[in-house]
Amino acid sequence: RVIADGGVNVGTVVGPAISNWGDYDLGNYPITLSVNGKSVAEGNSSVLLWDHVFDALAWCVSQPALATRGLCAGDIVMTGTCTGITPISPGDHAVAEFGKMGEVRASFV
Repeated sequence: RVIADGGVNVGTVVGPAISNWGDYDLGNYPITLSVNGKSVAEGNSSVLLWDHVFDALAWCVSQPALATRGLCAGDIVMTGTCTGITPISPGDHAVAEFGKMGEVRASFV
C-alpha cells in the first residue's frame, strides 16, 4: 500500500498471516532490513512505543472514533517501525527478515 502525502510516498508491505504468532515473543522480536542485498538496519520490537504490540490494539479500540465500529477483519493496525525509516529508490529491492516468522520482499519500480 502506498500513501501519497505532499509529494512523499509512504509504503507498507503486508506479509502473509502468521497463524502460530503465540509461539513468538512479540514484545522482544528481532527484525533485519536489507536493500539490494546489503543490510541497512536492524531492530527489535522492544523499541516500539507500546510494551507489547497488543497494547497498540487495546489503545485503538478504546478510541471514540472506533466505539461504534470496532476493529474488523482485514483492518491493519500499524504499531510503528523497529528499524527506522529507510529511503528507497526506483529499482531497489528490499527484504525485511522476521526470523522464524519469515520475510517480506518488495521491489520498487
